[in-house]
Amino acid sequence: MGLTGSFVSRSSSCFQSETHKSNYPNKEAIQQQHGVNNEGLLPSRENDIAGICFVWSQPSSSASPTAYRNEYVLEAAYVLQITPFAKLQPDLQFVWNPANNPNADHALVFQLQLNVAW
Repeated sequence: MGLTGSFVSRSSSCFQSETHKSNYPNKEAIQQQHGVNNEGLLPSRENDIAGICFVWSQPSSSASPTAYRNEYVLEAAYVLQITPFAKLQPDLQFVWNPANNPNADHALVFQLQLNVAW
């Protein structure tokens, strides 16, 4: 493996959450998230964070035009510390049974966030 001998992790964390929501403004009635975050995977990028998460959502039966079927998401994200005050965060999600598109069996979603603090 390419990382043999150079794998360094400053910290790892696991998380799990469950929420129960009303159907407005979010259309999920129940949602569970399970994931792992790891900070400092690479010695030269000790402030970066890599994460992976699995999400299960059960949409509200009264939310229209949402398809009333369970939605599953596998999400991978990376937080790249660009400067002491700026972070770039690419995020990739694979969605099974997208609740807001009843005609699709799956969807691929990519987003890119720029976080700036001053």
